[in-house]
Amino acid sequence: MRVKYKKLQYLSIFICLAGMGASVFIDNYGKQGYRGQDPLKGDLFMILGATCYAVSNIMLEYIVRKRPIYEALGYLGLLGTIVNGIQLLALELNEIKSTTWTGQVVGYNLGFVAFMLLLYSLTPVLFRMSSATFYNLSLLTSDVYILLIGIFVFGYDVTPFYTIAYVLVISGLVIFNISPSLASDSILKLKGFN
Repeated sequence: MRVKYKKLQYLSIFICLAGMGASVFIDNYGKQGYRGQDPLKGDLFMILGATCYAVSNIMLEYIVRKRPIYEALGYLGLLGTIVNGIQLLALELNEIKSTTWTGQVVGYNLGFVAFMLLLYSLTPVLFRMSSATFYNLSLLTSDVYILLIGIFVFGYDVTPFYTIAYVLVISGLVIFNISPSLASDSILKLKGFN
């Protein structure tokens, strides 16, 4: 989209990625007493999935800046329903058949759907206000909320290194937002003001 970032924004992205790297390091070499069967493979799949998600967000930002938000949301909902429906039937059909559908299970599923509807309805608005880069960097903070739930609900013990990772991610986000904005001429061209 020909957006030009400032040097401070590149620094902020590096800081956020350092925080993510610290989290990955803790997961693989921490003293939590459990390890996955193949942590390197899991991390590589995580990076691949995150890259695909980031590319899809950048494409959505491009569409939102070129077309009305309601049009982007309509196509996102339609195509997302079709693609996710196919994935659900191909990968999760046996689990759906074997599920005991109690009121609690239905409630959890409806709550999940409601939050995802809210997330994907507000994401295009955020893309107009900021950028897909900021959105993707913000997702790095989700580990912290999962960690807090683990501490207060499940009683996990946490190393201080998690705090360092969180501070790095938050610092990078703050620097990204307070640094000079994206090159305004590129944004104006995208919005058709040229």
